[in-house]
Parts: sequence; C-alpha cells; structure tokens
Amino acid sequence: MGNAGHCTCGCGCLRGLRRADLQSSKEETQQKVVGGHRGCGICGCDSGGHSDCPDTDAALIRQEAFAMDKGRYSIIFSSLTGNTKILAETIRAVLPAENCDYYGVPETQELHSEILYIGFWTDKGNADNATLELLSKLRGKKVFLFGTAGFGGSVAYFQKILDHVKQSVDPSNTVVGEYMCQGKMPQSVRDRYMKMKAQPEHPANIDALIENFDRALSHPDEDDLERLRKIILG
Repeated sequence: MGNAGHCTCGCGCLRGLRRADLQSSKEETQQKVVGGHRGCGICGCDSGGHSDCPDTDAALIRQEAFAMDKGRYSIIFSSLTGNTKILAETIRAVLPAENCDYYGVPETQELHSEILYIGFWTDKGNADNATLELLSKLRGKKVFLFGTAGFGGSVAYFQKILDHVKQSVDPSNTVVGEYMCQGKMPQSVRDRYMKMKAQPEHPANIDALIENFDRALSHPDEDDLERLRKIILG
C-alpha cells in the first residue's frame, strides 16, 4: 500500500504514505468517525496536531475522536443481587480492555480516569448509599450512570430515579449518559407479598406487585443488554 514506514500524523504506522494512498483509503477512514474531534483514521493513535494535507487532517480529526471517546475509563458499581454487575460486565466487554484503569466496587482510592461508568442498585427511589457517597466526592469527571430497579415497565419511573441520583453529582462533573432497566428481586420479596395477600386486609395492588416480581425474574435480559451496548458504543 505505498511506502512502508510511519504514518503522516507521526503515530507510528505509515509515514511517507503517498497522497494517492490516502485518497484511496478515504472511504475506510470515514467509517472511523466518532464525535467531532481530530485523529488518525489509519492506525487509531493520537496524533497531537495537524498537517498541511487535507486528507491527513481528516484522518487526524477522526483519531482525536477515538482518543477522547475511547480513552481511559473505570467501571465502578454496587450490586446487591447481581443485576447491576451484569450491566457492568456488559459495559466492560464492549470497551477496550487496555484502557480500563479500575473495575469493581466503590473503593476509597482516588479515581484518575477521565470517564467513569458508575452503576447502582435502587434503594427507596434513589441509588444505594455507597454509590451516592462516591458521586458526592467526584470533581471534574465525565460520568455515565447505569442501574437496575425491581420495578420496571415505565421509562418515567426510571427517569425519576436517575434524576434523584444526579442530584448527588457535583456541577463540575458532566453526566455523559445514563441507562436503567429492570432487575430480578430475591425470592424473599415474593414470599412477603404472598403473606400480605393472605391477610384479610391486604393492599389493593398486591396482585400487581406479585405480577411485577414474576416479570422481573428474567431481567436484565438480552434485550436490556443489547440496548446498553448500543448506548455505550454510540
């Protein structure tokens, strides 16, 4: 494919690449657009600048997008029954493993990643306490929130929870994305519902509660995970 060596952006792949070669790869580099920043569409390495060649500049634009959107990240999650952990594993599987600084439960050490994927389980209409404490300490980060709740089927319900969670995010941070889905609940919850139903004066919505529990047993399901993948990959 022309002269071997390094690329025109100085990142180490094909320097001395002929203009004709760059033009012939135009369609290929256009497919690597992510966002609106500058980067090399040939090799995927940060160029740190521009050249006098329009074709090369187009490649630089695409590489900066790759560097920013697929940069260093951490995935921090709290998962009481394993539902949110499934979401965390899904996010981890679609992101570059070599760019992951930390994966696991909230810890006390400082998080240096620019992008933080933060997962929670729902407790009384808000995130769990460990997640809220973590969020309150963050400054100047890009945050993607994800979580699960026992009740589902209502986008408005999920959004209400997310809005409560975001109240704990300092204004210096930027929430770059969010996702929630339903998650299965422990069998003890259904047992409690059945005991309530056996009482002469039980809640009017007890049957709806039991139906919701049974519906949640399959979640997060593959459709939930596929929607998450599409959001993460943009």
